Amino acid sequence: MKYLSRQAPGPLVLNKFNFAKDDWDSLSSSDKREVWEEIIKMQGKLCAYCEKKINHHKKAENNRAERHIEHFYRKGVYKNLTFEWSNLFGSCGELQRCGFYKDKQKYDDEDLIKADERDPDDFFRFFESGDVQIKSGLDRQERKMAEVTLRVFNLNPSSGGVKAERRSAIESSMTLIKELVGFASQLINSQCEVEEVRSMIFEEFNEKVKDRCFTTAIKHVFENRMP
Repeated sequence: MKYLSRQAPGPLVLNKFNFAKDDWDSLSSSDKREVWEEIIKMQGKLCAYCEKKINHHKKAENNRAERHIEHFYRKGVYKNLTFEWSNLFGSCGELQRCGFYKDKQKYDDEDLIKADERDPDDFFRFFESGDVQIKSGLDRQERKMAEVTLRVFNLNPSSGGVKAERRSAIESSMTLIKELVGFASQLINSQCEVEEVRSMIFEEFNEKVKDRCFTTAIKHVFENRMP
């Protein structure tokens, strides 16, 4: 998860619908494409929860959806939020995590981290193993939010799943990470200003990984190695 900047007013097509007489199935395929256009502006082509890259032009296995528009507050409970832009995220189609998995879990809504309101970086740290750990120094409610979010979206399984996918993405980025960390070390050792070097290297790194999947995990590993 990473912080997402949601821009108003969002998809204007949502204004055509009223929760009192319409349901989500009232949206046509064309309507949903308009919603997706705004979602992609907010979160890129990555799942809002696990950061897997979403292929927007194909079906997953067994003709399942590769993606779906996810209601953060469940539309079956909060019907008044069915067509609210602030309640919509783009989720991958994985059944064992993220939006589809969340719908089957029990939790209190206030215990979930909403990534356009709270920065997940304040709660989590990712490692080369693909593991994600809860940061120290959180208060009781913040720690509960971190724990519930990991459980409800199944973002830290004991093995396999998204953890293995994150690890693979990190491994694929290690050449870049080592190259930039090495360059930063050389510049710092040659008496260049440390903060200027870090700023320059981080800018280059962010530009190179901005379109990769699991970018937050890759970024944390890079940060851990930077001088």
